[in-house]
Amino acid sequence: MPHSPQDPTNQLLEILLQVIGDSQTPLAVKEAFLKGLFTPKEREDLVVRHRVKNEIQKALQTDTLSIRKISKTLGVSAELVARVFKAMRNEYPPVHPPQDSFHLALPKESRALMIIEDILGEGDFLLQGKEIIDLTDKISPTPIRLERGDDMLTYMRSGVVQFALVGSDKTNEVLAEEDSRGRRLLGVDRLGSFRENSFRMCFAVRKEDAQEADKDLMQFLDGKKIATSYPYTLSKELERLGIQAGKVIHLKGNVEAAPRDLDAQAILDIVETGGSLKKNGLVCVSEISQCGIELFALHGRMIPAPFRQHMDQFCTRLVEGQQYRQ
Repeated sequence: MPHSPQDPTNQLLEILLQVIGDSQTPLAVKEAFLKGLFTPKEREDLVVRHRVKNEIQKALQTDTLSIRKISKTLGVSAELVARVFKAMRNEYPPVHPPQDSFHLALPKESRALMIIEDILGEGDFLLQGKEIIDLTDKISPTPIRLERGDDMLTYMRSGVVQFALVGSDKTNEVLAEEDSRGRRLLGVDRLGSFRENSFRMCFAVRKEDAQEADKDLMQFLDGKKIATSYPYTLSKELERLGIQAGKVIHLKGNVEAAPRDLDAQAILDIVETGGSLKKNGLVCVSEISQCGIELFALHGRMIPAPFRQHMDQFCTRLVEGQQYRQ
């Protein structure tokens, strides 16, 4: 898509061409210009993306584009290769979904969606708009729906979507809720797990309370005010520990702020790097589980044969992509 004259990207490109493309400008001046314009990390990222672009161009010339192969060759994530590939293409094949009612559900939550894009790339799939494209052209495009992770299995049981990639933190919460109500999750099968250690479910407390919590976590948590987005997971874990919370604060997000804003003494939440905990003056004192991405689908008999074949091919490729990665 062409840039408008006022587009900052277009203006930056013109400046770069003037300075870097001028044969009269000394090399030392060009180097100083780039060092002043970009940080070392940004310069490194630009070089990596350029290498990825070159590999993609070579692959396209031989008609053997494989995101996972380029990812492994260059030692970069499949998600990065897919992003560069997206930037290189302005047009995509027309959408030809098997049927409007056939959909794969993906989470709206950006953290899980980024991991899923990487998983898709390793299966040589590309998430584009409202569909997933098969770069090998063996499977027709798969229509998607972006839904809240908490709602995916509900939509699946109602037949709105036929299969889903969702964070195991969300599915574990749904399963814990079903268990608390004495019910089983019927009509839905777990077909596979991916990146099982992508993030952790942890109890965290204020930094000044960490020593006391480390010494005896059960005594520290018993009768305390605990904030979480996973009330049923919390209830199940407290039951396992044989203790009770004084009060459970159920939040939809920004749980890390609860000790400061709502006077919670502890939280139970998903932790990836720990940066958000540190920013809010919290530390993880107990990891109760590791979480990743799970693939769920309706029972096979509940899906018409043509769609079942499409789904089977798609799921097989995802599993093969993970085996290739390992």
